[in-house]
Amino acid sequence: MRLGGKMKALATVISIFHRRKSTALLHSAVPPPSLYPLRMNQQTQIHHLIPHLCHGNSTSTAIALLTTCLIHTSTPPHSLPFPVLISHLTTSSTVSIFYSLSLLSSAPRRHSIYLSTLLLSSFFKNRRPKDAMEVYRWVCKEEEENAVEVGKLVVVGLCRCGEVKEAMCVVRDLVRRSGGKRFVDAEVRKWVYWGLIREARVKEAILVGKALLLVGDDLKCAELVDRVIQEFKE
Repeated sequence: MRLGGKMKALATVISIFHRRKSTALLHSAVPPPSLYPLRMNQQTQIHHLIPHLCHGNSTSTAIALLTTCLIHTSTPPHSLPFPVLISHLTTSSTVSIFYSLSLLSSAPRRHSIYLSTLLLSSFFKNRRPKDAMEVYRWVCKEEEENAVEVGKLVVVGLCRCGEVKEAMCVVRDLVRRSGGKRFVDAEVRKWVYWGLIREARVKEAILVGKALLLVGDDLKCAELVDRVIQEFKE
């Protein structure tokens, strides 16, 4: 189906507006009080438009449209068709990881957890752990304060995909970032434990499981995780 003239115009105008975005709006922790939500008919238009843009090789325009809505209106991300866009970004073999990172870079920082979580969940669901790791690296570099929260999702996703060694590398990174605070929950410990068990590393599974319960002894925990990683390499 071809896009109607009104929808084409809408995509063009918002794409131009996107390029003029304010840095202050991009980095603000909360929406400025002067912003207003999109009207219902505007949201409906966008929900119709995004699938056509994705399937019409206009991925950049789709990203520009949705991120501009976040920057210049107070419309919450869950009211916009981000799942449609992210499904396209994470399932199409012709779409580079560059577009996923562009989405994260273009959106307001206050929505980075929401968007990175959607990207990670979809990449892991589609068995693309390498791309998921690219998202994690972006978060560690650009949104360091969110690295531990996002990293826990990455550990579970890697273990689900059977990438236990890579999961342990992320665990090591999280231990170092935690500053001696307990950072894992029962779900993370469970996946790390059973991931190591599947690799026939029973002793390591028990030791790491106990170490992840420690508070204030992150050096000891990091050293233990280091040894486990080294054993994977041997």
